[in-house]
Amino acid sequence: MEELLKQLVKGQEQLFKGQEQLNQRVEQLSRGQEQLNQRVEQLSRGQEQLNQRVEQLSKGQEKLVTGQEQLNQRVANLERQMRENSDFVQVLLHRTEELGAKFEGLLHSVVTKEAVAPLATKDDVADLSAQFRVLNNRLFRQEVETEKLKAVK
Repeated sequence: MEELLKQLVKGQEQLFKGQEQLNQRVEQLSRGQEQLNQRVEQLSRGQEQLNQRVEQLSKGQEKLVTGQEQLNQRVANLERQMRENSDFVQVLLHRTEELGAKFEGLLHSVVTKEAVAPLATKDDVADLSAQFRVLNNRLFRQEVETEKLKAVK
């Protein structure tokens, strides 16, 4: 019986050792689980930070797209204004050329009149004088008629 008791005590000691080893193993597993939980928490925080950064980047991209659209609209407006200005400059250049041609024509006319003026004869002067007299008479009659009409009113 003593031997049986020794075996029982020995078995119980082995059970206690096994229990202690199991407890140590459970403790190690608990620590491992705790470390895994901490890593999962870190990964979760990292994922949250990444999500925030992605959201910030998305907002930044939206701002860039909006800015690009505004710039495109401004460039289109500037192009339209530039075309209008170019058309206006073309018109001004054409008008300047026309005025230059007219000026040349006037210079030619003045030169021609200056050249012809000394050639006027006494008969031409007499004809002009007669025409002025006729016109003055007509003007005088019209003024008299106008005064009569005013007096009648």
